[in-house]
Amino acid sequence: MDFAKAELKAAKDPQLLELKNKVYNQAVTAFEEKLKQVTKSMDEVPKHKESHIADILEWANCTRLYHEKMAKILEEGIK
Repeated sequence: MDFAKAELKAAKDPQLLELKNKVYNQAVTAFEEKLKQVTKSMDEVPKHKESHIADILEWANCTRLYHEKMAKILEEGIK
């Protein structure tokens, strides 16, 4: 986008100026579209974070229960 803006400022010929203006406007449109996508993704981060935290906590609890059961089985086997 910066390159297109610099090219637009440097253009002297009216036809070239029109073409460079069109290219610049396309660059601005593409930039704004990407900005919307990134903003939308950033807005969704807290939702994803909560979901991932819940998944990790569930996994940790399952793992803890598994190891507690295995320790109990081993303890009973040793006695």
